[in-house]
Amino acid sequence: MNAEGAPETPKRGPWGPFATMAFGVVVAVVFVVAQIAVAIPYLIVQQVTGSEQSLEAAASGLDSDGLFTSIAEVIAGSIAIALILFLVWIRRGPGFRDYLALRLPTRFKTLQWLLYGILLAGLLDGLSYLFGYAIVPPWMQTIYRSAVFLPLLLVALLFVAPVLEELFFRAFLFQGLRHTRLGDPGAILLASLAGR
Repeated sequence: MNAEGAPETPKRGPWGPFATMAFGVVVAVVFVVAQIAVAIPYLIVQQVTGSEQSLEAAASGLDSDGLFTSIAEVIAGSIAIALILFLVWIRRGPGFRDYLALRLPTRFKTLQWLLYGILLAGLLDGLSYLFGYAIVPPWMQTIYRSAVFLPLLLVALLFVAPVLEELFFRAFLFQGLRHTRLGDPGAILLASLAGR
């Protein structure tokens, strides 16, 4: 009972599995549509400013265009993040911190996982070098060279993209699936498969 003596309504949990999956599809579609909405004016500006490429060639080269990647990721990613936060808010259940598991790890855990990340990166880079693969893939070099404004690319790749991925796959989808018969292991597996 609350202070007025009325019975308290129980707090709702995260969205159920079907709503979570449906909203997940909506977030993915909104993300893609936002990227297309960025691509159309971007290609028009390229053609108007005298690009020597045909429209078809310019469109097919967007995946290796650093400036487009930067702009599209920041805009579409920000819209998708805002949509996820809105979906959590309209549920009127757990707060953002609980729903999305936004908890700061201890300093020890942070240092421990940072060390693991450095060791894993060193191992993978070493294996790439030993087997004759480029440590930085050619497509990433092309994106870096064509970025035009490097700070925007860094914001896109080091902030917006990872935050979106964590919120969508490891928070929103995971929370909506873990309270089913799947449990934590099944939710982790499904969310991981969806992220591939």
